[in-house]
Amino acid sequence: MPSRDSTDNKHTDRPCWDSSPTTLTSWLERLEQHLLGQDSNYRLLWEQRTVMYRSSTFVVNATHARLLITDKYPTDHSFAKPAPATVAFDGSLTPIVAPTADAATPASIPGSPAPALGTTPLPQPSPGTPIDYSQRLTPDEAREYTIGPRHIGQVDSQLLEDILLCIPDLIEKKDRRALAKCSGTTLLAKFHEEATKHRKGQGVCAPPSRTR
Repeated sequence: MPSRDSTDNKHTDRPCWDSSPTTLTSWLERLEQHLLGQDSNYRLLWEQRTVMYRSSTFVVNATHARLLITDKYPTDHSFAKPAPATVAFDGSLTPIVAPTADAATPASIPGSPAPALGTTPLPQPSPGTPIDYSQRLTPDEAREYTIGPRHIGQVDSQLLEDILLCIPDLIEKKDRRALAKCSGTTLLAKFHEEATKHRKGQGVCAPPSRTR
């Protein structure tokens, strides 16, 4: 993902952090508004782990889409508590999708022609038994959602770059990049953890040791 040029006039109002734990909370408040002005996908990313591209919502997997469709996706995620990718793999939340007529394949109908070469039939349930199509979207779901974890990861990586542009100290920037592991939402979660601990007087989670 291309980085945003720090000399661009559009970004001269970036909220810069002085690397002090005492200013971290106030900086995060300003940072949220700044990031929302950079990319409208950022709010979707930290609230639902989704991003929009054209008219489709990109999701981590099919289960992720169904959690959103059935309103079972946790609603407590926010800038202060970014949604992790692991929610889409939580088996306890996985909704079961009942088979529909358009989910059937020609091979499942007696006397019908075999499916075209290169196509893979959806798994067929026993009569009257619901089935969870965990790997693929049904045709109805695919009209609104697209499985694209890589695209989501690209937006997450760009989020990281936008956050790091607000940290002038090069050593601090380097340390934070190492902590983030290419994920802006991961770095946000760590920042908020540090800010909370500082407010409670428990000290700050120290970043990796520095060497100048």
